[in-house]
Amino acid sequence: SKGIHIPSIQSTGNALQFIQKWMQAVPGNRKVITLNLRETEYRPLRNSNIEAWAKFARSLDTSLYYPVFIRDTFTALNLVPRDLEGLPIFPEIPWHVDLRVALYERSYLNLFVNSGPDILCILNNKTRYLIFKFITPEYSSTSESFIKRNMGLSVGDQWPWANEFQRIIWGARDDFETIQQAFNNMCEKMEKETA
Repeated sequence: SKGIHIPSIQSTGNALQFIQKWMQAVPGNRKVITLNLRETEYRPLRNSNIEAWAKFARSLDTSLYYPVFIRDTFTALNLVPRDLEGLPIFPEIPWHVDLRVALYERSYLNLFVNSGPDILCILNNKTRYLIFKFITPEYSSTSESFIKRNMGLSVGDQWPWANEFQRIIWGARDDFETIQQAFNNMCEKMEKETA
């Protein structure tokens, strides 16, 4: 970053208008928290711990926050897992990249495990995100050595262009306590910035 302009993904005006209308109609004044799930049959140990994510969503103060799940395109048309029943799901987002980018830009915070859609936040300077479970050592493509060799990141590093509200949470799985602690820490940091 050192004075060099880094290009950034951006949503279109139309997508932002659609998301703005949805935010006014559904979450209202609440802060939108996207909870992005990985739910594939391919390398399943990388998948989201759905029980933990559901518990986290239910733990949030819904007078302040609107947690909304974005399901994996691989399973988005399947029945909703029992743990997610009764929780908000945004069914259109997996199928529309521009709306997804606009939602990420307008959301208070976006939470992921290491998966494909997180790149739409990693390469977008208008988003705030936390990425969990960045390393899954059981698979070569998410091992420490692969990430170092192919992405240039060592454990503890952040993307060189990332700002302080864009963070990889290293060294932890996506259990409830880890998600909750990282979320609380980031919210505290964001609230100090706007105070």
